[in-house]
Amino acid sequence: SSRFVSPQTGSSSRYMGQQNSPVPSPS
Repeated sequence: SSRFVSPQTGSSSRYMGQQNSPVPSPS
């Protein structure tokens, strides 16, 4: 979870999407 900083910006959607994919979703 802490691997990526972008998904941790605040959006919960990004945080969850990051867990499913090796790379954080730009959406």
